[in-house]
Amino acid sequence: MSTKTSRLQNHLSWVLDQAHDLAVAHVRSQATALLLKHGNLTAFCLAMGTVCFYTKRGPLDPKPYTKELIDFVDDLDRDLHLTGAAVKLTKNPDGSVTFTDTW
Repeated sequence: MSTKTSRLQNHLSWVLDQAHDLAVAHVRSQATALLLKHGNLTAFCLAMGTVCFYTKRGPLDPKPYTKELIDFVDDLDRDLHLTGAAVKLTKNPDGSVTFTDTW
C-alpha cells in the first residue's frame, strides 16, 4: 500500500471517528431531553446493538416522541456503529439524569 493511500485511510478513519463521536453526543443530548420531558420514561440505553427507552414496567415500544431519535440511530448505525457505544442514562428521583458508559 502506498504512503498516499495509507494517509488517506488515516484521514478517513479520523473523519468517521469524529462523526461517530458527534452522533453519540447528539443521541445522549436528545435522550436526556426526552427523559426530562416525559415523566413515564425512567432510562435510556444504547449498547450492544440496541437502542431503547425504559419505563418502570420495562422496555418501551417506540412511541411518536421517541421514534425520531431511534430512527436517527438506526439510520446511522450501519456506517457509524452507534449502538457499539455504551450510553446509559437513568432518571433519578430528584429529576436529574445520570450518565454512565460502563456497566
